[in-house]
Amino acid sequence: MNIYNFIYRFKNYVSLSLAYTKSLFYYIGSFSWFKEIELTNVTKILILKQGGLGDTIICYDFLKSIKTKFKDANINLYCNPEFFKYFKDLDINLVSDLNKIKETDIIFDLSPKKENKEIYSSIKHRCLFLRNPIISSDYFTNKVSKVFLPLFNKHITDYYSQILKELKIKEIKSYRKTNIEKYIILNIVAAKKIRYVPESLAINLINYLDNQHIDTYLIYYGPEEKQFVQNLLKKTNTKHTKLVDLKTKDVSELIKNAKCIITTDTGIAHVSGHYNKQNIVIFGPGSKTIWKPLGKETYVVNSTGCQGCQRHSDTWKCNHECLENIKLKDIISKINV
Repeated sequence: MNIYNFIYRFKNYVSLSLAYTKSLFYYIGSFSWFKEIELTNVTKILILKQGGLGDTIICYDFLKSIKTKFKDANINLYCNPEFFKYFKDLDINLVSDLNKIKETDIIFDLSPKKENKEIYSSIKHRCLFLRNPIISSDYFTNKVSKVFLPLFNKHITDYYSQILKELKIKEIKSYRKTNIEKYIILNIVAAKKIRYVPESLAINLINYLDNQHIDTYLIYYGPEEKQFVQNLLKKTNTKHTKLVDLKTKDVSELIKNAKCIITTDTGIAHVSGHYNKQNIVIFGPGSKTIWKPLGKETYVVNSTGCQGCQRHSDTWKCNHECLENIKLKDIISKINV
């Protein structure tokens, strides 16, 4: 571990300690750790889920569990409209404008954003369930709220399990199935460059798949990523790799028809897990414990050295050991096509 990683981790641990202390203060202050909530005559439910594709799609099973429990309730999901298609089979209302919702019996806030406090005050509700215990407590909202114990280094979906357990709702874990398998999807980029697959590893991986005569779709999104993957392909001798612009393709359909997905820690990984595809996820600074995609066929590849510091800045100065130490054999050992 170099000095940059040491400094970052030290700052990270101090920040986390302060955050968890504050979380526990609100948790104890709300009395929600011994207060049991019983819900009757529930006819309207609002679920808030703000965030990116990966953070949104992993709440599918939670929504299905709530829908199964409250069959006759009018359930509204507020999230990015681009992600509506993943929830259409649940027979719930998909809303993009909260101004149309004046009251509801329950608000389930699955978002990490503190700005949602404004939503709580603008919509009349009986009960509030919070994923983020820092946001609120009964002392400040004067509502019947349930603030959950911080989970520390647990998977993000464990928050949803806490809520379902509190309501005595059976948790449904389902995986979408697909049968068509035509090609491999390779994603070496991400929203942040700090999560890109290193160039030498990407070249070796492309050449390996080509030597196996496996049709490969190398995906990208936007001009900057396009330039990166185009320059990369020039350094390979591949004949079986095709560039695919995600702006022109339906991501879900592309993944449903794939044999296997090899990807960085990004939204593509979570969509692949959603469809229970063979999903090989290359983790760098992100925490696999918290953000490992769902799915029975999801496999994590990461370095045994520096990993999981969760830094997000592309300007952070370090040697990027978390990705540089990954070898080609670490990835191809997971492929089974």
